[in-house]
Amino acid sequence: MEAEVSRTGAEPGGAALEFHVGDRVLVRIAVPPTGDRHAWTTVGCWLPDALDGVHDLRLTLHGDVRAAAFRFASAHPPEG
Repeated sequence: MEAEVSRTGAEPGGAALEFHVGDRVLVRIAVPPTGDRHAWTTVGCWLPDALDGVHDLRLTLHGDVRAAAFRFASAHPPEG
């Protein structure tokens, strides 16, 4: 999973994206300071579990975070 984000503040900790499926936090991704609300960077991670079926996905922003987009890139982590 990848997300295009920006963050103006430089305070340590707390700034993150959380993706929820139902009441479960699927993944939390820390967002580093980018220095400007229009200075976008890409953050990402591998999802911990495969999900079967259809689910509602909820995105929660924590801190001074802005999100432009997110995408799912691959079904499997790279080997090695």
